[in-house]
Amino acid sequence: MGSQNIQHIFEGEIDPVSNNYVLKKVKNLETQSVISPEQIQTIYKHLSKVLNSSEDYVITVNDQMPIRLSHDDIKQLLIELEEIKNGLH
Repeated sequence: MGSQNIQHIFEGEIDPVSNNYVLKKVKNLETQSVISPEQIQTIYKHLSKVLNSSEDYVITVNDQMPIRLSHDDIKQLLIELEEIKNGLH
């Protein structure tokens, strides 16, 4: 099996001053959102529950653009959220 190129679901950076995550992209859509550590944890817990479901999940970007997350997307996003949580203090 060859290695596959994994696309990030969330792209952004941690703001060291506010200790928040600044989300800049969701899949290919640009956005500008500030997510607190508590919100990251809430999203992580919710997606962990959703992962046990066989259905895809839809998130909304910029309060108007729905984006479908497949089961694999949810798994990838959980990994990314874990990394974000580890970077926040």
